[in-house]
Amino acid sequence: MEYKTNDISLGDSSLFKLAIGKRKTKKELLSLPQGDIPIISARLDIPFGFVSGQSYVCIDSKAVLWNIDSSRWDTKVLERQYKFIPTDHCGYMEILRTDLIPDYIAYKLYEYGLRIGFKHEYRASLANIKEVSIPVPVDRKGNFDVSKQTELAKRYQLCVKARNELLNTVDELSGRRITIATKSEMAHISYYVCTSKRKQGGRDRP
Repeated sequence: MEYKTNDISLGDSSLFKLAIGKRKTKKELLSLPQGDIPIISARLDIPFGFVSGQSYVCIDSKAVLWNIDSSRWDTKVLERQYKFIPTDHCGYMEILRTDLIPDYIAYKLYEYGLRIGFKHEYRASLANIKEVSIPVPVDRKGNFDVSKQTELAKRYQLCVKARNELLNTVDELSGRRITIATKSEMAHISYYVCTSKRKQGGRDRP
């Protein structure tokens, strides 16, 4: 079904508040007291670590994250008032209007990043993110269409779920040792199985 859209810029300060976290090294992380506040870096789905007693970000509305300098471009939505500490490899966005749906914005930003190729060579820096324009569905009166945004965002959420399940499977397989037999080894295994069945059936013949 066709619908009308208006393009909005992520650099519009009346709609969005953008920021990037501070640099955190593994050495620095080891010296910090352990806690329950996640440090989020380039891997948005896996925290860099968990600490306590540090200044953190906590946004009243849902926050949209994007990664920087990563071989795998990604965006993510955090729930309201979620406490986290972003590094300089994680950008975050506060949406200043309730009729702009965070899951939809994350979906369109992810789609844009895939198309343009955000990665190590072309960083998703603040300057580049501010240049991004996103088409947002509008109703007949020209207002942002919340229901249409929500409908389209559900597709993104299903894709994210499927992708994360696939990545988890890949991570599990990468930690396992897999042995591939040669043709001669497979022939020996086949001969062993066949002769074993003959013996069990009382038909052992040379």
